[in-house]
Amino acid sequence: MTATLACHDRIAGEFDALWGCELHFAGDGAVDFIRTTITHPDNAHYILRLAKGTGVKGPNEPADVHRPVPDEEMHVPLDQLIYVGDGASDLPVFHLLNRHGGFALAVYKSEKARDWDNFSPVRPAQRVENLAPADFREGSELLRSLLLAVESIAKRVALRCLSVGE
Repeated sequence: MTATLACHDRIAGEFDALWGCELHFAGDGAVDFIRTTITHPDNAHYILRLAKGTGVKGPNEPADVHRPVPDEEMHVPLDQLIYVGDGASDLPVFHLLNRHGGFALAVYKSEKARDWDNFSPVRPAQRVENLAPADFREGSELLRSLLLAVESIAKRVALRCLSVGE
């Protein structure tokens, strides 16, 4: 049996689709081997595929990720995406979202934001809106950041709707 780690989470049923590194499980349920990994550049490709609505599986994967799609035909416009990353593998997505007006947030697991200092120098295009502790509880800095990003996107969409047909 092959599955992503996220497929085994208790909230997996709340999502239409999940993707990530895939593991192969032996008959006794133990992890047998890693079947698929997602590399640093693959993160950005998967985000582009999500935004374009092309899915993550298919005969041309990942070649058709570069197929141009007009903004008005995007499944999820890039400026309406919020991405939360926890390490260097997320830098390409931070760059992608910064280029297209999306929201990039970074989290750290320990008590110190200095964990990010161990990564190679972050270019201005890879910067994030906020760096917060990986704490999703009510009132946390991360949850407040997410709520502000959602509010900002909603206001941007509402503003665009005002001008429809003009």
